[in-house]
Amino acid sequence: MSTGRGPFQSPAEAVANWLDGASTEGIQRVTTPGTGKKPFAWNLLKTANQLGGTPAKLVLPLDFPAHPAEVHVHKDLCLTLPHVEETGKVCLGTPSKPGDYSSPAHAVADTLRDFETQFLEKIPEFSWVHNEFQRECLAYWARYCEAYKRRRGFPAPKVVQIALRQFKGWAEGTLAGYTHGEKTQRSHLWLATMGNEDANALAHRHGWAKGTMQRGHTLFVEMPKEVDWTPKAWPETLEELDQRIAEWSEHEFSLISWIEGKWDRKPHPYLIVLVQGTVAFGFCLAPPVVPGLTSLGLVPVLIERIDPDWALARDHELDALHGRRQTKVLLLGCGSLGAPVAELLARAGIGRLSLVDMEHFEPENAARHVLGYTSLNQSKAPELAAKLRKELPGIDVKGHHAFASSWLAHQVRAGDFDVVLDCTGESSVRSMVAELVPKHLGPLDVAHLWMEPFCAAAHAVYIASGDSWPANDPADSHVNVVDWPTDVQVKLPACGAGFHPYGAADVWQVAGFCVERLLAHIDGQVTQSMVWTWTRGTAYLDTLNVDAVAGPLVPKTGSRFDVSTLERPFKELFGG
Repeated sequence: MSTGRGPFQSPAEAVANWLDGASTEGIQRVTTPGTGKKPFAWNLLKTANQLGGTPAKLVLPLDFPAHPAEVHVHKDLCLTLPHVEETGKVCLGTPSKPGDYSSPAHAVADTLRDFETQFLEKIPEFSWVHNEFQRECLAYWARYCEAYKRRRGFPAPKVVQIALRQFKGWAEGTLAGYTHGEKTQRSHLWLATMGNEDANALAHRHGWAKGTMQRGHTLFVEMPKEVDWTPKAWPETLEELDQRIAEWSEHEFSLISWIEGKWDRKPHPYLIVLVQGTVAFGFCLAPPVVPGLTSLGLVPVLIERIDPDWALARDHELDALHGRRQTKVLLLGCGSLGAPVAELLARAGIGRLSLVDMEHFEPENAARHVLGYTSLNQSKAPELAAKLRKELPGIDVKGHHAFASSWLAHQVRAGDFDVVLDCTGESSVRSMVAELVPKHLGPLDVAHLWMEPFCAAAHAVYIASGDSWPANDPADSHVNVVDWPTDVQVKLPACGAGFHPYGAADVWQVAGFCVERLLAHIDGQVTQSMVWTWTRGTAYLDTLNVDAVAGPLVPKTGSRFDVSTLERPFKELFGG
């Protein structure tokens, strides 16, 4: 008789034969799988006294042992005991192991052992219970908020997002709430920002402003790091929250007074955000049950941070991120290399990017460009800038449909940028930049990125202020590592038209290599001018149907997939 387990039937039956045998006392079968998808389950009778009279239950998932055996307790113990989910499942962290398929009974024994030693033996210890709740406070808060949503009463917004900045004590902000549905008018998004940042403008930037918008008020409150935030400490009324905030501010701030100062008897959304370190907890205010007689209700909500510090760095190594956010980069060329370089720099947190390219996106660009058919026949630079602005937070990206030479000569002034980044791969542009930048823009860093034919090698030349790229563009003689025939392009039936065959996977390897080194310079980890090279080996060149001659820096390899990297000080190659 089928139980819906398919190939997992045999391990489950082996466990059932073991547990139903006389050797396991205190374990009682409570389900017998039939033709439906019903899991095996057993009551662990000896655990009832420790769990308030209801025994724990051992359950085999239908795909056991791909997923480990589970232990469930009464779901009312969620938020009373740590590691109990809203379904009653106890999160033990017992992993599935390769040997579980051949020894499924041992896998279940491991789960029972972990349940005994990591849960049952510890729950009598008050300090363990408290510390576990505090250690994973955000996870338990999420369960609390979800449980509240399932209750009747004031409907909490589906998603609450905040753009957090550093602050002390307390700070005010704006809120934009969006509702949809003619009958329910359920808020699907609340977006809160700090200070003068417009929440509605931010929502429009990222495409979140859908439905009817209603403006509201937000209060951000700093919660001291030593404050416990466990289920027993969570305030349930506005008065309790007001008292907590007064204590944290040494009675310098009153939440109720703040609300009264904003209150105009109109149905504005109100959001209170408590910030403890990098984590935020929220409450929205519900109308009083009896107007004039009862106070505003307090509705717990899960907070989702969308600010750059969290989205781009998860609050890790923020000094580097903040330094990048102050960096201004002018990028010339938004082709198959320049476009992923721009995206990787933006995702790394570069604060200001100006993109310059004269070309339009054409169908044949789709195979190896970050843009796609939604940008067909549109200018590459503005389209790429719009994509990055919409997809990434806190960055200023502008795209300009222009020639690199005219843009540098007529639109850029000294001090506008910290780095000029040439991704065109064109000798004429490298020479133009070398001639124009020092005279027109003064001292600033310049970088040139390019690929050799077939993406057989690539180079990132970073030239710090004070050094300069030779005007005669000695890329072939001093930097490139392969001696190529005069013209290796695949020709197209048009004047001067052709292309070098390679794919997106090839160019993204190069883009990652180049950006990693660019960031090392921008972050100040490397201060001298450098020539960075990524090169495939001789085995790859052997696969090409061209008379390419490997230079001495090309490694001799046995696999076409082997690559190597090298670094050369700029002054060793070019003097100075």
